[in-house]
Amino acid sequence: YLESIKKATPKQYAAVRKYIEAGNQKLLKFRNADGSFNLFRSQNKTNYEPNIWLTAYIAKLLAYAKDFYPLNTNVITDALEFMKSTQLPDGSFPHQRTHFEHSLRSTTSVALTAFIAISFIHNKQHSSQFQDVIDRAFNNIDSKLNQLKDNYDIALSAYALALVEPAHPSRDDFIRELQKNAIIQDGKMFWYREVKVLTSKDSASVNVEIASYALMAFVKSGLAREALPIMRWLMSQRTSKGGFHSTTDTVVGIEALTMMAREFFAPKIGLNLELLFKNEREIMKVTRKNALDLQFIELDPSVRRVQCNVNGSGLAFVQVAYRYNSKLVDFESGFDLKVTVEPSTENLLSLNICASYIPDGETTKIGMTLIEIFLPSGYIYDTETSDLVLNAGVRVSE
Repeated sequence: YLESIKKATPKQYAAVRKYIEAGNQKLLKFRNADGSFNLFRSQNKTNYEPNIWLTAYIAKLLAYAKDFYPLNTNVITDALEFMKSTQLPDGSFPHQRTHFEHSLRSTTSVALTAFIAISFIHNKQHSSQFQDVIDRAFNNIDSKLNQLKDNYDIALSAYALALVEPAHPSRDDFIRELQKNAIIQDGKMFWYREVKVLTSKDSASVNVEIASYALMAFVKSGLAREALPIMRWLMSQRTSKGGFHSTTDTVVGIEALTMMAREFFAPKIGLNLELLFKNEREIMKVTRKNALDLQFIELDPSVRRVQCNVNGSGLAFVQVAYRYNSKLVDFESGFDLKVTVEPSTENLLSLNICASYIPDGETTKIGMTLIEIFLPSGYIYDTETSDLVLNAGVRVSE
C-alpha cells in the first residue's frame, strides 16, 4: 500500500525485511518434508496431515515476500510441486475437512481450486513451469459456472480468471454473475451470504471476503470505476482500528483496497474538513505531508449527530466509532469446562481439566480451541517430574 501511494521509506523497508526474516524462520517449523505445510508444529518430528489451503496461502505470501527479502525459492517450488501432485484428473483439488476448514469460506472444491490457481499465478517466476496445472484448474472452474450458487465461489473464481493475460474467455461471464447477484444500496455494492454453521461475526467476515475478491476481479477486468461502490461498502465495514472482523478478511480487504489505491492515486492532495456537532466546530486539514496520519476528535458521549463538510481535492476517509457494553441476558456458554483438583500433597497440586463443546442448533462443530491453564500464585509447572496426560483430541501442548 505504501509503495502504491509513493510513501514507503527506507526505515519501513528495513522493518519489513526484519519481519519477513523472523516470520520465515517460524514458518519453516510448520513445513513438511514433501514441501507442504500443516496447521500445527510437529513436536515429535513426524508429519501431520498436510493442509492444501494453507500451503497455497503460504506460497502466495512468499511470492510477495521475496520481492523484499532473499528467500529460499526451493520452499516455494516444493510447495507448488506438492499442490500439483494433489490435482485430480478433472483439474480440481480435493477439499479437506480440517480444524480450520472455515479458513476457506466454502464447502466446495471450486473455491479451493480457484484459490490454488491464484497461488500459482502469483508465483510468476514459476507460472510457465506449472501452466498445465493452471489451465486444467481454469477448465474445471469454467465448467462449474452454471452450477455455482454461492457468491463466495463466484467472486473467488472471477478474481482467479481476471489475473491472467490475455483475459480468460469466461472472466466476463463470472463478472456478470456477480453483478446480477449484487445488492446495491445507498451508493454501495455488496453481497450477502448467511453462514449457518458459524457466528454472526463469521458471516460478516465472509461477506467482506466476497466483496474484496469481487473488487479485485473488477479492477483486474478494467472496471475500476464500477468497483467504487464496492470500495465504499468495504470501507464502511472497517473497525475503529482499521481492520475488519478477522485476520483473514483483513488481509484480503487490505489487498483489495491497495489495488484501488494504485488506480486512484493522486500525488497532490489538499482537503479541508469541517465537522459540526452540537454547538462545536472542528477543522481538519489533510495534506500530502500528513495524509498517513490518523487525526481524531473525541466526542462527548451525548453527541448523536455529526455533520461533515469537505472541500478541496483528494480522497480521505471519515469514520465515526462508538463503543458500549452490553449486559448478557440468559447467556449460555458454548463450552462445558470442568476443573477438578485430584488427590494432591502439600507441595504438589494435580489438576484434571475437561472441556467439551456444547452444540447450538445447527452448529455441530467448531474450529480450533485453545485452553490456557493459569496456576495459583506460588505454583509452577514441574516439567521434570510431571507428565502432561493428553487425550487424542489434543493436537499440541506447550
